[in-house]
Amino acid sequence: MPAPEVKIKVDQVSKVFASHGQAPVPALDIISTEIHAQEIVCLLGPSGCGKSTLLNIIAGFEPPSTGTVCVSGRTVTKPGPDRGMVFQAPALFPWLTVRQNITLGAKCRGTPAQDYEARAAEYIAAIGLQGFEHYYPYQLSGGMRQRVSIARALLGEPDVLLLDEPFGALDAQTRLSMQELLLQIWERFRPTIMFVTHDVEEAVFLASRVLLMSARPGRIREEIVVSLPRPRTFEVLTTDQFVAIKKQLLSLVHNHASGPALQSAAL
Repeated sequence: MPAPEVKIKVDQVSKVFASHGQAPVPALDIISTEIHAQEIVCLLGPSGCGKSTLLNIIAGFEPPSTGTVCVSGRTVTKPGPDRGMVFQAPALFPWLTVRQNITLGAKCRGTPAQDYEARAAEYIAAIGLQGFEHYYPYQLSGGMRQRVSIARALLGEPDVLLLDEPFGALDAQTRLSMQELLLQIWERFRPTIMFVTHDVEEAVFLASRVLLMSARPGRIREEIVVSLPRPRTFEVLTTDQFVAIKKQLLSLVHNHASGPALQSAAL
């Protein structure tokens, strides 16, 4: 059986933020990992550990201080259409409708309308917003606005989808609904996903692997393989296997500070 394709390769990446008149702030300390094609990997760690910084480096928004990131074998030096990003806040344009927000990037790239309108309709259907195409962001709930952000990122058909705590501000019921929606989108379109979270249950529910990061400066302290079968729905949350994995990961989170630099476990 051939080895799985490496979609994202992070090699010896560190990041130090420096500002005039202040001491440098180390955010990441020698991160190395590989993400395979069509894999869902969650970055899990405490606030301020560098999860978002690592995601921004992969997206091309921030350069690393040392090391390199490659996506599909190409070194990342700037943002590109092969990587779609979904932020913590939806960041929609309030004067544009749902459809206009979703198609804005394609329009700005000069893509002919006939090349993206059918796909826009497909993604609007995939996120369950048929009938809301002409609504404005202020007319939508928080979960609906985040669905628009996901569809906007998907419209460019990126190989890699990067999500930075996109459901953190939602209530529990909406959050679970959005997690299930993301898994349905993955089952249908199969992008490679990196998902930043500080929620253990969310990480276990979504991920094929969880990369547990230390406090700043961020390092990968543990690598956990989540062997729950797919497709996954909310019913898995009450199974003995899910509870056991969650319990073990909670224990690792609680005790990670004194752990080795990188361990691997199959759960």
